[in-house]
Amino acid sequence: MNSPAAQAADEAVAARQRALAELRALGYAQVPKATPVLRGRAMSVTQAALGSGVLGPLVRQAQSAQACLAELRSVLPASLLGQVQSGPIQEGVWTLLVGHSAAAAKIRQWVPALQAHVRTRGWPVQRIEVKVQKP
Repeated sequence: MNSPAAQAADEAVAARQRALAELRALGYAQVPKATPVLRGRAMSVTQAALGSGVLGPLVRQAQSAQACLAELRSVLPASLLGQVQSGPIQEGVWTLLVGHSAAAAKIRQWVPALQAHVRTRGWPVQRIEVKVQKP
């Protein structure tokens, strides 16, 4: 009687032979090369997304908007800054997302000062829109 390890090895060999037979039936003379597995090269989700053709521009846009929001720390009071999240900067329009309407009304009063501040810092923002973020 074979041991369980020997049975598992025999099953693996049989599965490989079946797979090779199926590949030959599809017209392959040899097994197609697999893509290499990268071991020991861990990367963050952000790094992986930046390397992606589809997600890369979105990640760059989000990072740019977050950096622009960081510029507001010296202008907005801390109590209001905690209520603000950065939306996208698209075609010169930057959207700020706010948790509730009272904070949005107060931040709208600050919009002229915020626009002037981000322009002097070199950001391509022509207009700032404040929107209440729905829960």
